[in-house]
Amino acid sequence: MMVPRTNIIIGLIVIFAFTAFMAGCDRQSDDIPTGVPVSVESLIGDGWDSFTNADFSQAVTDFSDAYSRDATSIEAYLGAAWSYMRDAKYSLAVSNINNVFSLISLGTGDTAYHAQYKTEGYACLAGAYQGLYLGDIDTYAPLVVQNVDNALMIDPSFVFSHDNGVNTNTLLVAKADAYYVQDDFLNALVTISELDDSIYQNTAILVAVTVDIVVETLFDSTTVYGYGRLTIPDAQIIDVLSITKSNVPYQIDGFTQGGNQVTFYGTPIPQSGDVFTVNYYNSPDYTAFLIELRNIIDSYRYVFPF
Repeated sequence: MMVPRTNIIIGLIVIFAFTAFMAGCDRQSDDIPTGVPVSVESLIGDGWDSFTNADFSQAVTDFSDAYSRDATSIEAYLGAAWSYMRDAKYSLAVSNINNVFSLISLGTGDTAYHAQYKTEGYACLAGAYQGLYLGDIDTYAPLVVQNVDNALMIDPSFVFSHDNGVNTNTLLVAKADAYYVQDDFLNALVTISELDDSIYQNTAILVAVTVDIVVETLFDSTTVYGYGRLTIPDAQIIDVLSITKSNVPYQIDGFTQGGNQVTFYGTPIPQSGDVFTVNYYNSPDYTAFLIELRNIIDSYRYVFPF
């Protein structure tokens, strides 16, 4: 029996197609993933390894891949933030830390780690804002102080889990520097002295002085409190420790750093001619004091950098 020509052609086409399909099965397509799947945890681990090796670009890639697979991974955003901060991409660091805090506020993930993530997030923000305030001190320097305080409120003995060289001392140095660039030299001195309380006493051009002064100016006296102002001749005040009259303490209202006047209040209400004893730190050379304080802060920044 003769087989129709069309049936022969169709049969050949089917055979050819099947053969091509089987040949294709013998080759692995580049589009089909092979090997063990990479987990989010593995990517995060790789990211911290890259971070430790100062390969911050690769660290960002690893952490980004991790949160692309799991958008609720707090640690992935935290790692990306620290990597961006170390790579001087401060605004991106801030953005990623904002994601960390948002996820924490939603109660995402293992809440046992939230305190650690918050502390390390605040520390990262302090470093990022320190980098940013070089262009806008008024905006970012106060944020350094705020975030250092936030971190140390949670953990006064802070040590960054992925770099133990970043710790409480690092944060205090950053805070002291932020005060200094805002011209708040007293708080800069007080903060840097938290690293070593001998700094306050041993600063070469800082002298503790006790002096008796007659009150010259009285103002805003009420039936409860009396306010006064003392002028200390030739003083360049760094800090006022106490004001007393006959061993009765009065409250320090304020003074100008580098100036020679102190306002105070208390009871008994000060009277014209009263003599008050003032204990204060004085700098015979205020400019030299500022230079020395700057050098002290810088010396600690080299020891405790971000």
